Amino acid sequence: MRARAFPYRLGLSLVAVLGLCFSQPGAEAGRLSLSAERGSYLLGEPVYLRIQSDINPVPALEEGAFALVILGPGGPERIYRPPLRLRTAGSGGRRLPGMDSAAERIRFARIICEEDGLVFRKPGRYRLRLSALSDTLSIVFQAPATEADKKAYAVLSRNPGEYGLAMYLEGGDQLKEGMAIISELAASQSAYTRAASFVLASDWSQDFIAYSGTGTRSLDLQKALAWSQWDRNAGIYIPLRNAYRLQAAVEQARRQSRSAPGLQAARSKLQGFLASLSPEERLWLRSFQPSANP
Repeated sequence: MRARAFPYRLGLSLVAVLGLCFSQPGAEAGRLSLSAERGSYLLGEPVYLRIQSDINPVPALEEGAFALVILGPGGPERIYRPPLRLRTAGSGGRRLPGMDSAAERIRFARIICEEDGLVFRKPGRYRLRLSALSDTLSIVFQAPATEADKKAYAVLSRNPGEYGLAMYLEGGDQLKEGMAIISELAASQSAYTRAASFVLASDWSQDFIAYSGTGTRSLDLQKALAWSQWDRNAGIYIPLRNAYRLQAAVEQARRQSRSAPGLQAARSKLQGFLASLSPEERLWLRSFQPSANP
């Protein structure tokens, strides 16, 4: 979705600095397109953005090469502060093994929380743009209206910060209250169910090791597959990211045991899903590079 030109501007000095960060030596600065899967969301839903360049590789927002500027209801403009930071100085601009030049020009970003809580906290229209050259995106957030959605929103409101962080990280058993909220939402039959179910699928697609080193939990393909979401009509990010996570889980389980529970069912589901992707969707799937997109 491409919105009209946005009349508001960030200070020229900051724009110039960020633009220089994004530009590559000897290369023309490319224009970025910014799109979302929908034009409206409920409060507490994640927004999955697609950032695409016509020339240059696109770094993740967490790398700090450019910033997401948000104008919410009542203003003023503010800079989105992602909860995760990536260090990239060690790569020196070199292409890392396995990176795809076409896929590098696409990045997805999940926008739900920042350092001090949820990003979109009030109903109304929000305008988003990148500090590098880009179009402006307009999205609307609404308060839940149905009883199921109101109850689900009350659940996530118990601890919106931890819920948002668990959604952003797409799992994380260390976030006990956040993951408990997501489990309730996955069973709620509400507008929040699909994204919450995917986070559970992502969580079970990975081993968990507690930061303290005292807690561990192995991936479980059967649970990951049970919570998986594949409907592309409701938005492309979740099924693609689901496949990305499940692919890694299948490979890990296969290395450990060719008779791992759920291995054959997960492989069959993946094969069918991957065969159904369009060339553009396959390119989007390849854009999930661990070195550039957390």
